[in-house]
Amino acid sequence: MIMKSGTTLKVGAKLAVLLFVFAVLFSGTAHAYQLSSFNLLIEDPATGAGRVITDNVSLGFLNVNGDGSSTSQGTISFGGVLENFNVTILATSTNGVLTLSASVVSSGAGQIVLAIEDTGYTAPAGTITFDTAVSGFDGSTKTATPSASLTGGASVTLQSWLDTANGEPAFGADTGTKTLSPNPLTAGSLPVNGTSTAAFAGSGAQFNTTGFTADSGGLPITFAGGNYSLFSQATLTFSGAGSAGFTLTASDPPAGPSVPEPTSMLLVGSALLGLGVIKKKQS
Repeated sequence: MIMKSGTTLKVGAKLAVLLFVFAVLFSGTAHAYQLSSFNLLIEDPATGAGRVITDNVSLGFLNVNGDGSSTSQGTISFGGVLENFNVTILATSTNGVLTLSASVVSSGAGQIVLAIEDTGYTAPAGTITFDTAVSGFDGSTKTATPSASLTGGASVTLQSWLDTANGEPAFGADTGTKTLSPNPLTAGSLPVNGTSTAAFAGSGAQFNTTGFTADSGGLPITFAGGNYSLFSQATLTFSGAGSAGFTLTASDPPAGPSVPEPTSMLLVGSALLGLGVIKKKQS
């Protein structure tokens, strides 16, 4: 059968598209452009096995190693197995609030570290209160609960930092492999520098019994404008089979009333305008 040149070109174009899609699906590397500074680190500090995931970056076949919320800006989700740990994570970064929610089930003794970071938060010219709160997380439904949980002799140490110089730890490039190189946590990358303020005293808030909550109480930090960063870390230690579920929220609520966002003001204005039109028609 003889095909016309136009038909041949169309078939060739379709094949090229199919090959491109196939290559993307089976690629083991992340997208070339990583525009976000919102990152998640999952690591076994003893072996160096782990994951580095960036917001909205897919990784691996069908995105098994990347951000599970790759179409939702400011949200990183991950569910998978790292060595003997079954990990479910939901992390979010919004204006002045950085949240790490995690559920970890371990089949044996070991330690795992979870960390998140983001930069570019807009600092007000004045004093804010840097606060960190601890509550719970249900990994099966990915919803918050009033208090955190521990089973099987597990313990957890939680800490958050605010850096007025807008620095962040060096987690390294996104990786779908199980080995991080170099190992960022043992390199002492948390905290970043002398401009980082810790929410909890010492190495962080430590818990070894279930049903716990906590609040750092708030630390006043004075800005002269510019940008700043937030980052948090959780270290979970298991003496045997056990589990842990928690939510760690670092925030900087400003003193005084909040100013409505332009979008909210537009919605309110539209609603009032609609009510005015209805009232006019009724009269």
